[in-house]
Amino acid sequence: MSKIAHPPLDTSTREAACAATDTPVIDREALSERFVQFGEGNFLRAFMDWMIDLGNAAGQELGRVAVVQPLPRGMGETLNAQDGLYTVLLRGVQNGEAVDTARVVQSVSRCIDP
Repeated sequence: MSKIAHPPLDTSTREAACAATDTPVIDREALSERFVQFGEGNFLRAFMDWMIDLGNAAGQELGRVAVVQPLPRGMGETLNAQDGLYTVLLRGVQNGEAVDTARVVQSVSRCIDP
């Protein structure tokens, strides 16, 4: 996969980043926070939040995720600086063909650092 060059990801650069990754832009403000997720690690963000994002993009209006950072040193500050936006890279084989895609995940609304 070639590198995707775009400015740091946040609300002001979201449309350009979505266009660069063929990700549909989701009207995040129209979706309410319906999920509370304890933990902001890579697995949860790249699996659960990614799946919620796919559902939102398909018109299911699943909602947004409020993430709770459970440890003092976590990703909360970074996630909030990026307005909850981040990119997931998917690499593997699907239907016998190599898959190498990027998607801007837009389902996280904020990270709470208690």
